[in-house]
Amino acid sequence: MKNVLFIDTGLSFGGSLVVAARIANEISALGYRSFVVTPVDAALIRHHFNEDVTIINLQKPVTYKDKMELAERLSNIKFAPLRKLLSLGHNILEIFKNTAYTKAIKKIIKDNNIEIIHNNNCYDSIKVAKKLGKKIVWHFHGYLNDSSRTTRKWLSQCDHYIAISQCVYDSAASSDFIASKKMSMLFNPIQNTIHYYSSAEIDARKEELKIGKRFVVGVFGRLVAWKGQLEFLAAFQQVKREVPNAVALLVGDDSEYGGYREQLSNQIEKLQLTNDVIFSGYTTNTDLHYQLCDLVVHCSIKPEPFGLVITEAMQNKVAIIASSHGAGKELVKNKSNGLIADPLNPQELSTAIITLAKDSQTRNNYRDKALEFVETLNAEAYAKQVVDIYNSILD
Repeated sequence: MKNVLFIDTGLSFGGSLVVAARIANEISALGYRSFVVTPVDAALIRHHFNEDVTIINLQKPVTYKDKMELAERLSNIKFAPLRKLLSLGHNILEIFKNTAYTKAIKKIIKDNNIEIIHNNNCYDSIKVAKKLGKKIVWHFHGYLNDSSRTTRKWLSQCDHYIAISQCVYDSAASSDFIASKKMSMLFNPIQNTIHYYSSAEIDARKEELKIGKRFVVGVFGRLVAWKGQLEFLAAFQQVKREVPNAVALLVGDDSEYGGYREQLSNQIEKLQLTNDVIFSGYTTNTDLHYQLCDLVVHCSIKPEPFGLVITEAMQNKVAIIASSHGAGKELVKNKSNGLIADPLNPQELSTAIITLAKDSQTRNNYRDKALEFVETLNAEAYAKQVVDIYNSILD
């Protein structure tokens, strides 16, 4: 049995950690034992992982959220030399503070005889892995928009790269420091099993949420600006004029980026949608909440690297409208297995929602074709491809 260490620095349970869980759960049958380093509380995510997967809670003292907040504060400083000086000082302080994290990663690698580091988003671990002579797989869960000296230095040292969509692959392959022969494009895998709930169970949850028999339009994902919930509300106001019994269900929390929930609530009140939009909050039972929906809208306003919401909705047998920004267009073929719409265009998005709300035959046809497609993305086949990559770089 060989040992692989997954490293994820995301502060909440997002797509990259979901995919790590699905890989880790499958590769034990293929000769690899998995260890997962994450800052997310193990108690909150344990149910996503098999018992033989070891979860290690570890957070960098200086996180990407801290860096984003600092960048915003520095942008308000008009005197460029001072801004550069403060930025340099912070970078030095970050290196010093994160030394403990790097040492902890080194200890984990040595104590557990790790052979491969499967890295989602942590440059610090590349240096450690290389010093210890370990192989590195870098998993691109987002676009490569940074060609700085630091990025070039560390990313160029990885042994293989996995991109989660063709558009992500293209962004990385277009760089001059990543060899395309070391790259693979693998769509994210779906979960192995879906629990399909009974009508009674679905009705009971609808009763709890005070949804009743209304037409449910679901929006899933963290409450963060780029996910487009605010833009969805603008379109949904227009939907209400044509589909009076429609209700919007927003599933997700804002624990990582506080304040956006309040902004959404203010907009809901302004648009007079108080009785027509429901926040479910964070849930560990996404299957049930998908199955409450008649339609799911993926409304990211920035190019989505993949869009797990899209494949999760498909797998739960719910029709999908995907954003025109990013990889959604690779998963949803417009007017074949769903619709594509621009959430920045409220008229376009509302028209798509109204079309499927009023035409159940087309909605169900898209749903069935989407299910056929998504079942090709099974986790077992995906894990075999990942293990082939592991074996190739260890040979």
